[in-house]
Amino acid sequence: RQWHVIVGLFFGSYVSHDAKEYVYFHIGDLAFLIWRTEWSGKEVPVPTYPVRGRVVSSLTREHVFGARIECGSTVVHAGASGTFTLPLIYGPATILISAKGFRELSKSVIVERGGSVDLGDVVLTSELQRRTGEVVDAKTNAPLAGVTLTIASSADVRTAKTDAVGAFSIDCAVGAYDVVFAKRGYFKKATRIEVANVPEGAWTAESLGAVQLAPLPNACALADAASGAKRHYVAVID
Repeated sequence: RQWHVIVGLFFGSYVSHDAKEYVYFHIGDLAFLIWRTEWSGKEVPVPTYPVRGRVVSSLTREHVFGARIECGSTVVHAGASGTFTLPLIYGPATILISAKGFRELSKSVIVERGGSVDLGDVVLTSELQRRTGEVVDAKTNAPLAGVTLTIASSADVRTAKTDAVGAFSIDCAVGAYDVVFAKRGYFKKATRIEVANVPEGAWTAESLGAVQLAPLPNACALADAASGAKRHYVAVID
């Protein structure tokens, strides 16, 4: 059994109580209400209200499946479409959102009684940034497939190739990179890219635009250029 006590200034109240276990009295201006009830042994559930959102990647702008969303001891994970519903009691709350390969994000919310909170798209900042572009022939502007990209930093060296339409994509951590574009029959081209930190929630994909490779002269032209000689061509017509 449990005892309950209310103290205030001149008030009245209706309560449920055990038989003959109720008293209401005054001491000066103070009123005291004391009663006892039998405890059922069941805890009264605390109402919760939904906080909803969708977790997306700053790198691909696609949803992040399995992202962890937590507030205190309450934890949920983003579903297949990146969406989540986190049940919270009313009041201010701090939500932590995390996933492998991304920076942890903290968001402050205020949950109102009887309401809900819609965070919309929550952008997790990737630890990598993406640089995209295309490689084209400097004379014809035609896309070049199969161009080899060598990406070198102080930590490692790796390679990539352009696809059938000459497009390429490089995922890089923060730092400086020397990139060399090479294809048989073309002069090599080198460039340097700097990948800097970005603010939380900013998109981390950036286009480098079109990279032009100049075609090499043919073998005869190279030999002529080296010797300074001029060639004469004779056509024989029967």
